[in-house]
Amino acid sequence: MTFIHVELKMAEGSSITVEPGKKFKILANSQIYGCITMWKGIFFSVGGEYEISNSTISDAETAVNIKEMATLHLIGNTFDKNWISIEAVDAAYPIGYFSGNTFDCTANL
Repeated sequence: MTFIHVELKMAEGSSITVEPGKKFKILANSQIYGCITMWKGIFFSVGGEYEISNSTISDAETAVNIKEMATLHLIGNTFDKNWISIEAVDAAYPIGYFSGNTFDCTANL
């Protein structure tokens, strides 16, 4: 699944879960953010290769959560107002390419 230049407004407590081995990309100035309160985040399962590039993820409890044996490429993104921006659980080398990302908190959580 590939999202290109999309705007996703996430409901309180909602999440995006990517199943094992699936291809998943968020690209080209996409924005994923909470409605009024925080949403859970994006959860990448075991295995697979995923990419988030030139996009913004905001208002999440855990913006990106990656499990073992998966590779995530993060290039040119903005992580804003997240409780945790990136969490790698049992992942020896979870980040493939990591470049030009910004971590910010432009308002209270």
